[in-house]
Amino acid sequence: MKAIDPVLRAILDAREARWLRRRELCGDGALLTLVMNVPGPQKNLPRWNEAHRAVTDALKKDMQERRCLLFFEKREAPAGSESHFVTDMPPVELKKYAVRLETEHPIGRLLDADVMDTQGEVVDRKFLGLPPRRCLCCDREVGMCVRGRHAPEELLRRAEELLDAWRDAR
Repeated sequence: MKAIDPVLRAILDAREARWLRRRELCGDGALLTLVMNVPGPQKNLPRWNEAHRAVTDALKKDMQERRCLLFFEKREAPAGSESHFVTDMPPVELKKYAVRLETEHPIGRLLDADVMDTQGEVVDRKFLGLPPRRCLCCDREVGMCVRGRHAPEELLRRAEELLDAWRDAR
């Protein structure tokens, strides 16, 4: 049996820990977890962490102003920065809020805003009757491109272009 790359093992372990943490948190309210879709193995580059921090800060402020935030937590992990927002918003409304973030924010395509209800069930786009997300590089459904249609360098280049445009506009 081939040994798994230590970097990949750390990312996989961090994703498992994130899943377990999400399961712990969702019992008190609908949970939104925000991470960045970072192509490649380097998930903690400073500019990605900066972008995550900026979006997280804006979301936290908005939820506090709406008076719907029950609990907030931000964590750093080998799989990248992650933020957890427990809210008293109905799960379907929280998912609509998350989809707006992913579609309307200048770097929304680089964000992954997942929602769970209080029973730990994932509320996804399909639940809302929405189509799947699109690929960073082409107009296909992301699931059609996730396994090698585009070179990792091409995905990273496109993601970096989105980050550059966002940073320049700020």
